[in-house]
Amino acid sequence: MKALIGGIFGIALGSFVLTTSAAESITFQDAGVAGLISTGVVPVEVQVDFGSLPAAAGAIEIEYIGADGDVVRRRKTVPILPETTVSRWMMVSPPTPTTPMTATLLDGNGRVLMTSTPRTAASLASPVPPGDTITVIVGTDRGGFELLTPDTLDAVTTTPMTSATIVAQDLPHALAAFHGINTMIWSDGGAPSPETAAAVLSWVRNGGHLVLFPPAMGAPWGEGSGDLSVEVGLEETPQPRSVSGTTLGAFFDGGVTGRTLDLPNLVDTEPWKTIRTDESDVPVITRRALGFGHVTAVAIDPSRRALAALRNREGGLVRPNMASLWGAVLARRDLPVISQLEAAANEERLRGRPMTITTTLTDSLPAHWLNRTTTVSGRLLLAGGLAGIYFIVAGPLLWRVFRGRAMLWPALGMCAAAFAVVAWIVGSIVMPSNVHVKHMTVLDHVSGSLEHRVQSWMDLQLPGAGNRLILAPTAVDSNELSHTALMRTWQPASAASITFGDVRRLPSATEDGEFVTAARDATTRLHLQWRGVVNPERWGRLFASSPNAPIGIQDDALHGVLENRLDVPVRDMSIIWIQGPATNVGAGGEWIDPTRAGMPLVRGQWWSPVNGELLPGEQIDLSLIEPSPASDLARTLHERQLAFSTSMGLLMLSDAQARHAMELLSLWSLATPPPWAIPAPPVGIEKPIARRERELMPKWALPKRAFGANLDLGPWLASPALIVLGWIDSSDLPVPLHINGEVADEQNGLILVRWILPLGNVSDTSDEPT
Repeated sequence: MKALIGGIFGIALGSFVLTTSAAESITFQDAGVAGLISTGVVPVEVQVDFGSLPAAAGAIEIEYIGADGDVVRRRKTVPILPETTVSRWMMVSPPTPTTPMTATLLDGNGRVLMTSTPRTAASLASPVPPGDTITVIVGTDRGGFELLTPDTLDAVTTTPMTSATIVAQDLPHALAAFHGINTMIWSDGGAPSPETAAAVLSWVRNGGHLVLFPPAMGAPWGEGSGDLSVEVGLEETPQPRSVSGTTLGAFFDGGVTGRTLDLPNLVDTEPWKTIRTDESDVPVITRRALGFGHVTAVAIDPSRRALAALRNREGGLVRPNMASLWGAVLARRDLPVISQLEAAANEERLRGRPMTITTTLTDSLPAHWLNRTTTVSGRLLLAGGLAGIYFIVAGPLLWRVFRGRAMLWPALGMCAAAFAVVAWIVGSIVMPSNVHVKHMTVLDHVSGSLEHRVQSWMDLQLPGAGNRLILAPTAVDSNELSHTALMRTWQPASAASITFGDVRRLPSATEDGEFVTAARDATTRLHLQWRGVVNPERWGRLFASSPNAPIGIQDDALHGVLENRLDVPVRDMSIIWIQGPATNVGAGGEWIDPTRAGMPLVRGQWWSPVNGELLPGEQIDLSLIEPSPASDLARTLHERQLAFSTSMGLLMLSDAQARHAMELLSLWSLATPPPWAIPAPPVGIEKPIARRERELMPKWALPKRAFGANLDLGPWLASPALIVLGWIDSSDLPVPLHINGEVADEQNGLILVRWILPLGNVSDTSDEPT
C-alpha cells in the first residue's frame, strides 16, 4: 500500500515538474524609454512566455483601478505560439504612477490562462513631473549635455529638463513607447533596427524632435536600418571639411585655440534651413520639418574624443556653450553660459529662488472653459427645493389638517406618491437625454500638409446608466495616411477625486483611440491626442496665402495676403513672424536686467491686427503691418508674462487671461526666463554686502509651467516662419467622436487654431499640399 501511494506521489510530482518546466509567465517588462515616463499616459511593455500552451488566438489585458473607482481594462490581441516569447507595448493611464496594474493572458474565449504580479508604473520607470521636458540621448558621449543639469541651473531655467542615456539596441521598436519624449539626441549610439527607425520616424511626424550628430549621420541610418537618412534627406554621409577652431569660438565656453578639426559639411538646401553658422558663415546647425516634428543636424561632434584637440585659452579642455550650441539645438532661450553661472555662484551672487511665482499653469487651465458648476448647482438647488416642499407638506401641513384622524397615514402615502410623480416629471425635464460634449481644443496645421493635429480636453455628459464605448476613429483614409489617436480619462490636478459606490468592471478597450466608461447620468472627462486628416471641407486649410499675393519674404520684409479659409469667424488673432536668428547669440551676458534675461533665439514680431473677428474669406494684407519696437516678439512675450504677476491663481483668471495663458504655453521656448544674477559688488566690497544686496532686491513674479509641454511649438519658433493663432467660439469637435457607434448629439466648445507657414529666404509661392 505504501509503495502504491509512493508511486502515485512520484507520478504527480513528476507531472508537476514537467508542467512547470515550460515556465509560462506574463510580466511587466518595461515602461517608457531609458527609465523615464511622463505623467498621465504611460507606455508599458508586457512580456509573455507561452511555454507549452497550445497554439490559439489570445489577448493581453491590463487592469487597474481608474480615477472614479471603476476597474479599467485595456486589451491587445496576440497569437499564442508554443515555446515562444513575445512582448507588446500598451498605453495605460492609471490615476497615479503608484496605482497597481495587473497583466493577464486570455484565450480566444476570454478564459484566464495566467496573471502577472501587480506592478506600478513608478516601479518600472521614473515619473517626470508635469511640465518638465524629457530628453533621451542615444549614445555614450553626451557632448556637454551633462552641463545642462547642475544644481545651479535649476534656479535659472524656465523649464526643468530630465534626461537619460541609452544605446540603439536597447530602444523599443514600437511607436507607443516614445510617448512623452520631447527630444531624442542621437550621437554614437549605433544603428537602429528597421523597426526602431520606423517607430522613431513616426514619433517625429507626431511632433518629436530628433537631433543627429556626426556619428549618427549617413551610413548608420542607411539601407537596412530603416532608411531614415533617405527620409530626412541625408542620403549619404556628409563629407568632412577642415575647420579652424577659432571660427567655432561662439559655440564653446571660454573660447578656443586655433587648432583644426574635421566637421561634416551639412545639407543646407530646402527643406533644410540653416539655424547657426560659424564665423565663416558655414552652416553648423541645420534643421528641417518632418510632419509636425523636426530633424536637426549638428556638425560639431559631441564626443569628447573629437573635441580633445581643442583647448581654451588657459590650456584646458573646452566645454560647449550652452546658450549658443544647445540653446539653438533644443530651441530654448533659458540656457546660460555655465562659466558665468559658476562664477556668480562662487561669488554668492545667484538669486537662487527668491522670486515669487504667482501663477502656475497647470492642467486646470483647459478646465476653465469646461466646468459645469452652474448646471450642477441648479439641479442640486431644484432637488433641495423639492425635498424641502415635500417635508413641509408631508410634515407640519398634513399633521395640522389630519391631526388625530384616521386619514393621516393614507394622506401621507398619497403625498409621497404625488411628490414621486412630480420628481420624476421634473427630473425627466431637467435631466439631459442626449450626449453633450463640451471641449477645449487645440488644432494645429502646417501649411502644405494634408494632416492636422488635435489635442482636446472634453467634458462628456452621458445620460443613462449603461456602459459607453467612446471612439475617435483611426482608420486609414484614401491617401493612405494613417491616423494616430490616444484617449484617456483626465481630471485636473486641483479637482477632488470622486468615486462611485457601485464599482464596475468595465469592458475592455482594444484600441488606443477608444475608451469605455460607465454613464451613471454623470459627466466624464477625457483627453484626446489625435493626428490625421480631418474633414477637408470644414477644416482643410485653416488659413492660406492668396493665390494672387503669396506670403513670403522680399527685401527682408513680409509680403503677401493671409486669408481665412474656415467657414467660421476667427477671433483674437495673433500673427507672429519669426524673422531669423538673433544677432547677439553667443554674447552671453549675465541676466541681471529682468526685461532682457535669457539668450534670445530669434528676432520676431507679434501683431494683433484684427479688432474683433476675421470673417470667412476675409483677408489681411501682411505688407501693411509695420515692424516696430512696440510689436517686438520678446517685448510682447514679456508683457504677457507680467500680466500674470498680479493674478491670484488659475481660479481667478479671466477668460482673456486664460486665452493668453494657452498662447504663452505655445511659445514657451521663447518666454523670458527669470533673472539669475545680481550685479557684482564694487571692487573692495566684501561678499556679505553682496548677500544683503541680494536680499533687498525686489522679488520677480513669473508664471511657471507645470502643464503643456506638448503644447510648446518648440523648434517651429527657432527658424523663419509665420505662425497664426486664433480662437473659434461655440464650435463642434474637428474630430468625429462616436458614442456607442453614433456621433455625439451636441458638441460645443472653444478651439485654439495654430497655423504654421515655414518661410525661406525667398518668396514662398507654394501653399498647396505636398
